[in-house]
Amino acid sequence: MENINVLIIEDDADDYLLITEHLKDILTHNFNVTWAATYDDGLRHIAETAFDICLVDFLLGKKTGLNLLSQVREKGIETPIILLTGRGNRDIDNEAMRAGATDYVIKSELEPDTLERSIRYAISHAQTLNAVKANERLYRNIFHRSRDMIYLADTGKGVFIDVNEQATQIFGYSRAEFMKLSTADILFDKNDRDKLRNQLLETGEIKDTEAIFLTKTGEKRVCIVSGVFYTEGGILFHHGTIQDVTELRLMERHRMNTEKLAAAGRFTRALAHEVRNPLTNIDLSVEQIEMDNVDEEMKEYVSIIKRNSHRIGNLITQLLQTSNPAQLSLEKHNVNHLIEKIVEMNMDRITLKSIEIITDYAVKNVLINADELQLKIALSNLIVNAIESTEENKGIIKITTNRKNSVCHIIIEDNGCGMTTTQQDRLFEPYFTGKSNGLGLGMTTSMSIIQAHGGTINFTSEVGKGTLFMM
Repeated sequence: MENINVLIIEDDADDYLLITEHLKDILTHNFNVTWAATYDDGLRHIAETAFDICLVDFLLGKKTGLNLLSQVREKGIETPIILLTGRGNRDIDNEAMRAGATDYVIKSELEPDTLERSIRYAISHAQTLNAVKANERLYRNIFHRSRDMIYLADTGKGVFIDVNEQATQIFGYSRAEFMKLSTADILFDKNDRDKLRNQLLETGEIKDTEAIFLTKTGEKRVCIVSGVFYTEGGILFHHGTIQDVTELRLMERHRMNTEKLAAAGRFTRALAHEVRNPLTNIDLSVEQIEMDNVDEEMKEYVSIIKRNSHRIGNLITQLLQTSNPAQLSLEKHNVNHLIEKIVEMNMDRITLKSIEIITDYAVKNVLINADELQLKIALSNLIVNAIESTEENKGIIKITTNRKNSVCHIIIEDNGCGMTTTQQDRLFEPYFTGKSNGLGLGMTTSMSIIQAHGGTINFTSEVGKGTLFMM
């Protein structure tokens, strides 16, 4: 026989005895009864002990069972409570249910079978309700603790109805601000808006589609969107997730660039070996010809061969340097001072095009371990590219340094012509250049030097708006 712990809060001893007699007549359960004769005593008992069921009289001195109900529920206590009253009253019944009573029983109608049915219903209802609340807490916990943005939107009105906490972390908007926005408001590209909208309208869902979003501060974030349509109460909604993969894409790009550089290095070393062997033979042959008494016309041809052989040798040396930078001579340097020196090195170019240089040093004394000469080469390549990409008298180059979690960041941003998708994909390839007179080794060299320093180089670019490099 199942044991049930019962708390009876009743200030009338006769009524208490009547209720206990009814409980004894219920043969399907064994009831362990605790009696509280006052409001305060009942409140204390229910707060300190876990009861299976609580029977509460409607009138408890100056206070009522409704008052007790309200206090108990405010404390978050979910014990099922049956309210007992001397007479039937629909208003009291409704108010008891709103206050959190599980059931409502009139004392004059109280019989063992009536009481047993009410107790059984109350306990069963409480168990079901607790299970629902547990599931709600579970899914609410998943909703708010997800590392991705989870959202619910009114498709008709085109606004967010609910977002989780991660949404504010990714995009910087408060929850209240999100309620005034739609997904279209935070998408960067109109083409992405049309693409996502068409998918939703045509198939009823969005499947892992990549798009670029804007944060509150205007920062671009690469995200993967998934979502579905559904109807509730005649209203069309859609809900989904927005996963921020910006850092992942940067890591993938860094890995691809590293692989490209490594592959180019292997090719370059093999090419250098194959070219230098016949080049050595050419040089030896030319020296032998020079030792012979050749006529003046032949000397001119010999000179041409020597110049071009020397040029080929220099190109091979440059190639090897890009694929295998010299051993670094690391010393402590103030990165801000290095930036100032590099700007000064290129001041003639800057002045010639009337370019505005803006420096923003978040921390005055950012010390890094660096090879000054090598780092000057790497950063100078980036600044020269920025200078050449900007328009005369309109160019702006912003150089920012900051430190986050003991890591130094250097950002070089221009308002120049930007790069096409093809140029971005091939940016760090040796001998790829968009310049008519360039060798295409500058960016390869910069990446190689920065990686040799243990750093990474990432960028964003948009045609007609400019380019940003971050190291």
